[in-house]
Amino acid sequence: MLGITTGYSIFFLSGPRRRLRAGQTNPSATSAAVGEYLAIVLTAAVIVAAGVAALLVARSELFHAFGPGLAVTVIPGGSRIAGPRPVADS
Repeated sequence: MLGITTGYSIFFLSGPRRRLRAGQTNPSATSAAVGEYLAIVLTAAVIVAAGVAALLVARSELFHAFGPGLAVTVIPGGSRIAGPRPVADS
């Protein structure tokens, strides 16, 4: 889970940084980056959740037990990072 969330974070930290260097304001840079990467991150979250949910059919009891829990945590992890953030007044 940490690796997946780290990957999501890299997208959402690099996008605004690139735009800030190009001269955009903070709210504008953040909004544009979220708009650019949101579909990628949510698609990845759904694919990973589906893959982990496939552990339900695993013959190993350990995988069978952890599959649903991991699948359920991937989507909120991605959407929490991708979700709206309050913008502080400058």
